[in-house]
Amino acid sequence: MTETKVYSNIKIMNIPGYEIIRRDRTGSGGGVAIIYKSYVKCKMLETSTITNDESKIELLSCKFQIGMRKSFIVSVLYRPKFNLTLSDIDFFESIISDLKLFKCNFFICGDFNIHLENTCSPNVKKFNRLLLRHSLRELVQTPTRQGARLDLILTNDDDISITAKTCQPLVSDHDATFINDTQLVIAGPVHMLPYLIHKLKSDLLAILEWMDKNGMTLNLDKTQFILIGSTSNLNKVGVVEFEVNGIVIKSQNELKSLGLIIDSKLSWSKHINSISRRFHMVATSLYPLKKVMSQSS
Repeated sequence: MTETKVYSNIKIMNIPGYEIIRRDRTGSGGGVAIIYKSYVKCKMLETSTITNDESKIELLSCKFQIGMRKSFIVSVLYRPKFNLTLSDIDFFESIISDLKLFKCNFFICGDFNIHLENTCSPNVKKFNRLLLRHSLRELVQTPTRQGARLDLILTNDDDISITAKTCQPLVSDHDATFINDTQLVIAGPVHMLPYLIHKLKSDLLAILEWMDKNGMTLNLDKTQFILIGSTSNLNKVGVVEFEVNGIVIKSQNELKSLGLIIDSKLSWSKHINSISRRFHMVATSLYPLKKVMSQSS
């Protein structure tokens, strides 16, 4: 959340099942906060780039872990002015450099007030080069306020299935941005497969209905599902498909979830090969340094 516009002496009503971390405003505007589920482990990070006094940029970063999954960082940023300066770009670079030190995926989101639709602007070009230099993706590809792309979600996560959408929250002149990575898991014996598929379809329709009521959408064209089991059971059922709202969804042999390549036999071979290829590319790029560096250096 950005522009909370609350001071430290103001108490906010508790939301059952949720916790809130605030960095309240100290002047005439701003204030940022993160609301998260109570069962999620959360640690507030004190990075070296808390605020930028010149540009009045505000930043709040927290590290999250859900169950046994890999931890990730969410940073909420508010930048009040519209004019993008070189000082701002340097500050963004310092934020990114700080977050990269934690060696995990991170998401920087909030009201950047950068007109990314103005692709001819020299400083917007420099900002985009900054993202490219650090291998970051900008997930919000649609306007968020009166035709302008001001509210961004930047990430170093290379999982292409993670995208973002916007919706009108009715209480702000900015559209809300959100990442639409939804997962359903249903387990049972192979002889109950027809019932499990029915339950999966029923749950998916319920999610679609909820999203529609709350101004959101689920992209069925990108929806995938996978059957996980022994080789003998997988051979028995073959390819399974079902239809939702006119879209046919077929079972896949593998899919990517939060950067992890999962195959139907849980062999992890595809994921290991992917990591090996990336390591080989890095090692190959370092090989020319062999002649100019010694073991001691």
